[in-house]
Amino acid sequence: MCGICGWVDFDRDPNERGDRDEIMAAMTATLADRGPDAGGIFTDRYVALGHRRLAVIDVPGGVQPMTARTPAGPVALVYSGEVYNFVELRDELVSRGHHFTTRSDTEVVLRGYQEWGDRVAERLNGMYAFAVWDAPAQRLVLVRDRVGIKPLYLWRTPGGVLFGSEPKAVLAHPEVPRVVDVDCLHELIGFTKTPGWALWKDIREVLPATTVTIDRTGMRERTYWSLSAAEHPDDLATTTDRIGALLDDIVRRQVVSDVELCCLLSGGLDSSAVTALAAAQARRTGSRLRTFTVDFIGLENSFRPDEMRQTPDAPFVRDVVARVGSRHRDVVLDPAELVDPDLRRAVVACRDMPIGLGDIDSSMYLLFRRIRQACSTASCPQSGPWMWGCGTWAACLAAVVIACPRPFTVVSLRARRPRSGQPGAMLIPPKGAIWAFLGYTIRSGDLPCRGVPARPGACRPDQSDTRARRPLGAGN
Repeated sequence: MCGICGWVDFDRDPNERGDRDEIMAAMTATLADRGPDAGGIFTDRYVALGHRRLAVIDVPGGVQPMTARTPAGPVALVYSGEVYNFVELRDELVSRGHHFTTRSDTEVVLRGYQEWGDRVAERLNGMYAFAVWDAPAQRLVLVRDRVGIKPLYLWRTPGGVLFGSEPKAVLAHPEVPRVVDVDCLHELIGFTKTPGWALWKDIREVLPATTVTIDRTGMRERTYWSLSAAEHPDDLATTTDRIGALLDDIVRRQVVSDVELCCLLSGGLDSSAVTALAAAQARRTGSRLRTFTVDFIGLENSFRPDEMRQTPDAPFVRDVVARVGSRHRDVVLDPAELVDPDLRRAVVACRDMPIGLGDIDSSMYLLFRRIRQACSTASCPQSGPWMWGCGTWAACLAAVVIACPRPFTVVSLRARRPRSGQPGAMLIPPKGAIWAFLGYTIRSGDLPCRGVPARPGACRPDQSDTRARRPLGAGN
């Protein structure tokens, strides 16, 4: 990941301030953890842009800020993220007369902006947040990816905006007050997040799938994409094949890297699926995937099930590693490390707020610090069970939707090698199943939920609906 920040002001040109360089250096420095490999600053009339880079593709050529010189003035880009269809877009841009000097996806975004303006966002497949200073048009354009994977925050000034990948970059400017008001605290204490909320008063998050244009006339926002709901008409076989093809395409595109890439493996469905597909892709290129798992001293032997986890991760991690043949390392932590005050301060600084996920945040921080010694880029599947309706909330929600008509159906499932003695829960389109793709048996029926008795005959073995598939990741 990288970090971006900047400052545009049409009333008070930042370049007329004697402390411009110091301010931009301070704003950019707050993002060094996001981009440890390199940094740079671009300045032009009315604007200053900063960048911190984690080099992944075209290490020598993808230096930022990246600038295209035109007779009417420069077009400069600072960009965080990765565009997965950059090869196809580059071919299209070449056919339209553009010339490239690097192999980076950064230059594809820059040339794409020159060709399509802020409409380039509709053509990007990836995760990204970027800012373009368009000197010929005298405007700054901010763009955030469709679902808000990459963060982007802004603070309005009378003549423009300050922006950054994290609030701390904006707060590094001396004119931004560090104020948290009652409305901010409501969201913080309630552990909720209204879209656009950023804790600090008057700092807000650019919404996902949004472009923000700032020029002399003010600031305008445009939503360039939205997700619409529709009934899922496909049967199980079609759904399974479609999900399999999508997952394979996603992983194939996301493992493109000029530096060594690894996968985080927990033994769960999402990380196991990504690891298996990434390992198969690595074998096609003659390499061997690296995987990492976080664990704690003595956890497997002393494990006690709870609402979040009913089994230890380690046995399932070992099964996946044996299956895919990855170069694996267990990062084993001492629980005593998690109470280190310096670690807590570092974790809070990363979140820009005092409330997070407690020991989970701290252990992840330590895990990534150890991984960084070997790899600079990691695939970290997250929230897969929640996306597919499997989680603690889904079991309770299921009681509400048991009687709901299509398009959603409540089912129970049991793995061929169950991770627990109880069925899991998920809400899926009729007969749709990533689980079948992963080699699971799906059983139709009404879901027993805590405090809600199932109807007689629910989840009987003779109701199972299965189809044989080659195990995930088998062969090439």
